[in-house]
Amino acid sequence: MAKTKKKTDNRKKKAALKAVKYFFLILLAIVLMVGALIAGAVLGARNSAPELTSANILPTSDPTVILDDAGNEIIQLSSRGARKTEATSDEVPELLKWAYIDLEDERFYEHNGIDLKGILRAAYMNLTSDSEEGASTITQQVIKNNVFETGGKERSFGSRLKRKIQEWFLATELEKEMSKDEIILNYMNSIYLGSGNYGVKEAAQYYFGKELSGLTAAECAVIASITQNPSAYNPSRYPDENWKRASKCLRNMLKNGHITQEEYDAAVNEDVYSHIIAIANQTAGSSIYSYYVDALIEQLVEDLTNECGYSYPQAYNAIYSGGLTIYSYQNMTAQEIIDREINNENNYEGIDTSYSVSWNITINRADGKIDYYNQAHMTRDKKIYYGEDWTLDFASKEEADACIEEYKAYLLHDGDTIVSENIYYTLQPQASFTLMDYTTGRVLALCGGRGEKETSLSLNRATVTRRQPGSVFKITAAFAPALEMGSCTLATTFDDEPFAYLDSGKNISNWWGDSYRGLSSIREGIRDSMNVVACKTLLYIGASNCVSFLRSFGYKSIDEADGVMSTALGGITNGVTNLENCAAFSAVANDGMYLEPLYYSKVVDKNGNVILDTSMTQDIHRVISVETASLLTNAMQDVVTSGTGMACAIDSAPLAGKTGTTNDYRDLWFVGYVPNGLCSAIWVGYDENMTVDQNNEVQKAFYSAIMDPLVSALGKSGGEFTLKGNIITATICSKSGMLSNGDCSSDQAGSTLKTEYFKAGTVPSYNCFVHKTVKVCKKTGKIANKYCPETEDKVIRMRIDLLDYLNLSNYTHDGSTPDSPYVLTQTCTEHNENTTTTTTTPTTTTEETTTTEDTTETTEEEETTEEESSSEDESQEPEGEPDSE
Repeated sequence: MAKTKKKTDNRKKKAALKAVKYFFLILLAIVLMVGALIAGAVLGARNSAPELTSANILPTSDPTVILDDAGNEIIQLSSRGARKTEATSDEVPELLKWAYIDLEDERFYEHNGIDLKGILRAAYMNLTSDSEEGASTITQQVIKNNVFETGGKERSFGSRLKRKIQEWFLATELEKEMSKDEIILNYMNSIYLGSGNYGVKEAAQYYFGKELSGLTAAECAVIASITQNPSAYNPSRYPDENWKRASKCLRNMLKNGHITQEEYDAAVNEDVYSHIIAIANQTAGSSIYSYYVDALIEQLVEDLTNECGYSYPQAYNAIYSGGLTIYSYQNMTAQEIIDREINNENNYEGIDTSYSVSWNITINRADGKIDYYNQAHMTRDKKIYYGEDWTLDFASKEEADACIEEYKAYLLHDGDTIVSENIYYTLQPQASFTLMDYTTGRVLALCGGRGEKETSLSLNRATVTRRQPGSVFKITAAFAPALEMGSCTLATTFDDEPFAYLDSGKNISNWWGDSYRGLSSIREGIRDSMNVVACKTLLYIGASNCVSFLRSFGYKSIDEADGVMSTALGGITNGVTNLENCAAFSAVANDGMYLEPLYYSKVVDKNGNVILDTSMTQDIHRVISVETASLLTNAMQDVVTSGTGMACAIDSAPLAGKTGTTNDYRDLWFVGYVPNGLCSAIWVGYDENMTVDQNNEVQKAFYSAIMDPLVSALGKSGGEFTLKGNIITATICSKSGMLSNGDCSSDQAGSTLKTEYFKAGTVPSYNCFVHKTVKVCKKTGKIANKYCPETEDKVIRMRIDLLDYLNLSNYTHDGSTPDSPYVLTQTCTEHNENTTTTTTTPTTTTEETTTTEDTTETTEEEETTEEESSSEDESQEPEGEPDSE
């Protein structure tokens, strides 16, 4: 029995060993097969790699063509049109070379073109953190930027892996053909460094006004830091972002022994961004692109990197020298009208033209020290001498020159010499305008500034500059969310009265002054841009709810901290762009559907391949319902016909829109649209955030002067706004926004019943809570008690709104409003149980009866006179078009 069991166990062991043996044989076979496949793929990728020659290591220079919406050429982009001058090895300082190596490829002189340690480190960082680490060596970047035809247009993992294998192979080959110093020089001469500059030599001149040999360690770090993303790390536009990377570069240079501790301390304490020339001179013969082309280029760079996998240097190389054809949506007829009117002095009537100044100077002191100064230093010192009211704003260029000469006399001492000086003037106030087709999201035209455009990729006030939106935000932050959430309707009322922010206690006043209009509907709040009504609306629906709506409307810089009441009036953390306002209101015009703004339809490479097609990638999503959009449009028509935007009206078509003015008239806005597909936004203000002339809302007539001819020229005249979706009407009380309780038609000032539009299902189900019939003592005019001898029924108003139901602490209705005369809160105290007057009239003589009747008649006449007086007081409240907002 024992022997049989032993034999059985042996058989089981043999079977198990056999199974293990077969498993490992199968596994080995799989490994060999996979290895063979990988080896074959690697070999195939290697064999199909582009040929590496001394010629194709240099960047190509095929110009890119941009076409307008009619297919006509607008401009050619080329590296020849950009600023590009190659530096020799003798010209490049060691500090700049090490800045690039220490930031981009610390083991550059150790690897053979592929940095295995870097690859493993990047893989570990990407797996264990939210950061995205790259592992491409400088040699690989030279291959990537110059050898591959148009860069990484591969979209699948397989094609990208093939490309990476080819890149590794060619990098090792290049290391055999060129020395390390030749590779790094090629790299520094071919990279794009923002603002139309190719190579470090042009960057040194553009940003610092000096030759390469004169760069400090800090300046070298600034230039090296641009490379990874020339838009996001542009030091003249985004110095804070650039410094994050530049400071990392300096730390690496110190760690690797390429600068001393003393040099590092000097570099991090150097006011390097004050050296930067804010507006650089264009080289002779170079092109100055329009604001539209500037915006298109920046969008194209983002699309090439996000959709096609290009690196930023690759994207810029493709745009300027890849031979692309870009089919833009720019309408030249519209562009010409906008440019003409933005620069028409008549549209700035009532505002004195002035000049702001961008100025910098480099001084070589007698002791050999180099000092830099710019307009920021001048402003600081002038304020100390002349007071805080001094501004960098001059009535003429001559006045500006005289101020600068005075300041130079203060700066210069015996033995000092001026190394360089630059001064540029900018007309003020400035303006921007954006035009979109709201049915497609196409940006038809835009203007980013007033005056002659002196550089390409310069400050674009239509797409880059962020300003406070003012009352434009009442629509997108308060009223649109309130209607969409079903919390409110256009009929919903809030008491326009003295009111304060709950957190700070700061009073919220209306734009017209310290008076208030009492119980007012959201429709009236939109028409007359009522601050208190907007703030109470946002408070009622929950201020934090505005954040998600604003982001859905396309505002990219909205912060979580913006979920507060002041956002209803446009007081936000980061500001918005003109284009964002235009796109947000386009969503309302487009029945609540947001369409991402598009500058172009497609991009075709030089071989005829479509590498970008925006119809496949455009962000389209619903923000609000068709019904909410229709109701907002209907209310915003009132803004133009009888509210704050009457001066914006145009003859060619009906217009809906919203005005916006920030505190102290620093930012003036109007955003509007017509029935036939056009939406536009205008902004007027000073670059230095100064006050535009008080009460001069120049943007309103300005908008009309641009939009009227635009609508006609583009064939969009006429048409009517129609209510879409499931919209119904209902009769409500205008003081409560609710159904009539039977007393509303007997209001002392006249019937308050009106017809309003509602989204089906949102008609109020409650009766009016404002009106109430009470018995009033005829003698005292107060609420009667049971002892008052003579009383009458009278309809009074209760000052109550939806916030009364939120149980807010210390929420009371204070201050005088037009409702006050019709509010009774006091009860008669003259009549009581001790008074001799009774409610039963005793038997009297005819003479006594006549006297009593005469007295009663006199009381009624007095009451009628009091009512008439109250009605006249209410009619004195401001109505119609206000002077400012």
